[in-house]
Amino acid sequence: MIRTLIVDDEPLARDRMRRLLSEERDIELLASCGSGPAALAAIRTYAPDLVFLDIQMPGMSGLDVVEELGDGEFPYIIFVTAHDTYALKAFDVHALDYLLKPYDRERFRRAVAHARSMLLGHGSERVLDRIKALGERFHVVTGGRVTVVPARDVDWIESAGNYLVLHEGGRKHLLRSTMHEVEERLGPPFFLRVHRSAMVRLAAVREFRPTGSGAYVLELRNGVQVAASRSHRKSIREHLSSHRRASSSQER
Repeated sequence: MIRTLIVDDEPLARDRMRRLLSEERDIELLASCGSGPAALAAIRTYAPDLVFLDIQMPGMSGLDVVEELGDGEFPYIIFVTAHDTYALKAFDVHALDYLLKPYDRERFRRAVAHARSMLLGHGSERVLDRIKALGERFHVVTGGRVTVVPARDVDWIESAGNYLVLHEGGRKHLLRSTMHEVEERLGPPFFLRVHRSAMVRLAAVREFRPTGSGAYVLELRNGVQVAASRSHRKSIREHLSSHRRASSSQER
């Protein structure tokens, strides 16, 4: 059985979720909470596998609840909210899924099925480790829906005003974030800043060379060329060398 908690400050929202969960044969509903402090107490009392957690609650938000949890207290989290502005922050704290109100029965069932597959597929491995492993990906919100883009599939990133453009092969995704935030989460040895407005995935780089005009360029394995600033050339050379040495060691 999947031991589950519901946390939402709206009684009608809790009631609806209880009804939907009652249709899932392998769900054991442990408790239903209406506030952040009550959620913390219930998580520490029951040690649930899964928590449906409302983000926007008075006094203590769902994000605050996650921040208060210790390493050994982490269940899987599915955030629930009426505001898609919280989606990227939700995934920054490694939420398993994100339900945007009003959601329908089919969307809810997909979220439960995702949680079920994760819980059944990883045996007794620590939940916190599994959650952190979900972090190497980008979550792009478009029209209220979240698209998951694995970081390993993104060749390079460029800034565009208040957004970043993720270049995934021939596709582009708009992400509301900053270069600094991506650097902090996925910086070397994964992604490297090569210009104030550009970042590349190190494994995607084929060659780094100067141009005839005194500037520098990185050529990616797919043939795309990304301009690099002279101020970053030392860092680029060092990290490319380290990455290639590490790759060679792994191959041996």
